[in-house]
Amino acid sequence: MRQRHWRTLLGVTAATVAAGFASAVDVLLLGNCGLMSIFSVDWSQPAAGRMRDIFPLPEIQTWPSTVMLAALKVANLCIAGLNAMWADFKTHRLTAAWRSDNWVWRGDAVDLPLQAATSDPLQHIPMDLVSAISDSSAIFPEPLPPVQPLVPANEHDYRQYLILVGREIGCGKLRLRRHVRGLASVFAAAKATEGRQRKIWNGAQLSALAARPPPPHRLANPSSLLDIHAETGKPLYYSKRDAETFFDTLRLPSDLQDFFAQPPLLVGDLLRETGLDLVALSELTDDAAEECVVFFSHKPPSDQSELCLVATDDTVFVHQSRDVMMSTLQHFDGALAAAGIPRKKSKDTTLVEQITVLGCDVSRRPHVAEPSQNKLLRCLACCLDLLRTKSASPGAVNGLLGLLQWFSLLQRPMFGVFDQIYEFVRREPNVRKPVPCNVLREIALATSLLPLLSVSLDEGFHEELLACDAAPEFDGQQQQARASKAKPIGSAPGRLRAAARSRTVLGTLPSMAGFVSFGSCRRGCSLMPQTEAAVPRSLHERLPAATECTLLRRIDDLEARMAAQRVKVDAHEARFGAFSERLEAACQEAVAQARAVTQQRRDELLKEVDCQLRVLRKRMDSLTDLSDELMFKASAQCAAGAGSHVDLSANDMRGKLPSLTEEVGQ
Repeated sequence: MRQRHWRTLLGVTAATVAAGFASAVDVLLLGNCGLMSIFSVDWSQPAAGRMRDIFPLPEIQTWPSTVMLAALKVANLCIAGLNAMWADFKTHRLTAAWRSDNWVWRGDAVDLPLQAATSDPLQHIPMDLVSAISDSSAIFPEPLPPVQPLVPANEHDYRQYLILVGREIGCGKLRLRRHVRGLASVFAAAKATEGRQRKIWNGAQLSALAARPPPPHRLANPSSLLDIHAETGKPLYYSKRDAETFFDTLRLPSDLQDFFAQPPLLVGDLLRETGLDLVALSELTDDAAEECVVFFSHKPPSDQSELCLVATDDTVFVHQSRDVMMSTLQHFDGALAAAGIPRKKSKDTTLVEQITVLGCDVSRRPHVAEPSQNKLLRCLACCLDLLRTKSASPGAVNGLLGLLQWFSLLQRPMFGVFDQIYEFVRREPNVRKPVPCNVLREIALATSLLPLLSVSLDEGFHEELLACDAAPEFDGQQQQARASKAKPIGSAPGRLRAAARSRTVLGTLPSMAGFVSFGSCRRGCSLMPQTEAAVPRSLHERLPAATECTLLRRIDDLEARMAAQRVKVDAHEARFGAFSERLEAACQEAVAQARAVTQQRRDELLKEVDCQLRVLRKRMDSLTDLSDELMFKASAQCAAGAGSHVDLSANDMRGKLPSLTEEVGQ
C-alpha cells in the first residue's frame, strides 16, 4: 500500500519500475563493470577446447515480445549466477547471527495481552525439560557479576519506558522487586502491523553466562516446507493459528523471575503513572500428534494427510480433507483455551489455498513454496543499494545476510555463495565503511540467484539415479541405478525416496551436484548421488538391507562433523588473527615508545652540548682579554727598561690599564 502511494505521488508506473530494475541489473551486475559480467557468456565467443559440460550457459538472445524486457534481464542474471556456481565461485561456510536494530520508544504502541502470565508452560512439557529450566543453579552454574543499574538514554525514553511499565504491571506481565540477580536493558522494534511495536528484553550478556539451553523441540523453518509431498491435481488446505502476544502469556518459574529484571524506576514516578497507592504497590512487590509435526531435522511422516508446522507462536496445519481439518482446528482451539493462551483471531486463517508462513508464500495452484514477495523485493532492493553505494556498517550487512540465509533454507546450496562476508560482519567498530570487493561479489551472486529460490512441492521423484562421475567398472561409462533396485532405501512404494526431488531440470555437473542437477534438493539428499557413485558395486548388493533413516542419519552426522571442524578452523583462524593483530599492535607501540625516548634523550644531549659550548666560549673570551692585557703590560715594562718614551692612547688603554699608563707617562 505504501509503495503504491509512493508511486502515485511521484507519477511512477509499473512499467517505469520494471525499466528501472532492468537498468539497475545492467549497471550493477551485468554491465561491463558489473560484478557478474565475467560470468556472462556470448554465443559469438569461440569456446576454448572441447566443451564437455553444459555450463557455462550463454545469455538468452531471443525473448517473447509479450513478456517485459525486465524478465529477460532477470533470466540472464540467473544464468550468470549459475555460471558462477559452476565455476566454484566460493566455498561453503557456517552462518552468522542477525542483529536487531533499535527503535524509537512508544510505550503505548507495544502490544500487550489483556491478561498476562495465564499459562503455566511447566504443565505442558516433559518432566526432564521441567527440571532443566526450573532450577536456576542449572541455568547459571557460575555466580553472576554484581548487578549494575541501567538508566534510559534520555528523558523521552524514560517517559515512554514508564508508560510501558505501567501498562505491563496493569496486565500482570511484570512484578516488582527490590533486589534482583540479573538485569538487562529493553528496547522496542517495529512489527509488521503499521504503528505497532514489540518490546525486546536484551539479555545477550546474561545468555553468554548461562548454560547451553536444550534445542527447541520440532521448531519449523523454511526447509520444513520441502518435506510436504504434494500431488498434482489433489487439493491441499492450509490453516494457521497465531497466539496473541504468546510469550507474554507464559508464566516464568518463580526461581527464575529475579534473573529477568529490567531497568529500575523511581517509586514516585511509578505511583504517578499507574495511579496506585503505596499499599497497592507493595502488594505487587516480591522479595496435533507429535509424529506429524514437520521439523527439518526429523524424518517427514509417511502419512501426510494431516501435517503441522510449529513456528514459535504460529501454528500451521496442512490437510487433504476439509472435515479432518475442521475437527483438528476445533481440538487445537480448545487446547489453547485450556492452557490459558489467548488466540489472535484477526490472524486466524482457515481452509485457504494460499498462505504466508515462515516468510514464505505457499500455494496450492500450483503447489509451490517461495520467499514472500514483499520480503523478497525488500531483500533485492537492499542488495542493489549495497552494490550501488559499496559501503555499509557490518551490522547492516549482517542483517541483510540473515535474510538471505533464511531464504537459502529453501535451496541449501545457496549457502555455498557466502564466505568472505562472514569476516566482514564480525568487524568492529560497527560503523559505515567501504565493503570489500569480494564481499560485493558474493552479494551480487546471491542477488542473481534470488529468482531460483522457488520450490515445486508436487514434482515427482526420479525413477533412476545417474552418477555424476564416470564409474571405472563400466570403462568410463556413467553408472546407473534403477528405482527397482534402490527402492528399499525409501518407504514410498513405487518411488525412489532416496533420490532428491528435482525442482529445476538444469543438467548434471560434478561441481554442482547439490545445486544444478538436483535443484532445491531435500534435506540430506544432496550427497546421495555422490555416495551412490563412490561406493563399490559389491556394496550395491547390500543396499536393500539399509533404511533411508539410517543413511540420512549418517549423512547428517557427517555434515555435522564437517560443520564442527569448520567452526574449529574458523575459531583458530580468528584466534591467530587476533594474536597477530595484538602482536603487531604491541610491536608498533614499542617502536613508537622507543622513538619517543630516543628523541627525548637526543634533545637532552643537544641541550647539554650547547650549554657546554657556551661556557667554553665565555672562557675563551676571558682568556683572550687576559692575554691582551698581559701583552700590554709586557710591552710597557720593556719600553721603560729601554728608556724610550711610549705614547699610549688614553682611549685604548686608559680603561684597561690606568696605573700602567700613568707610570709610563711619568
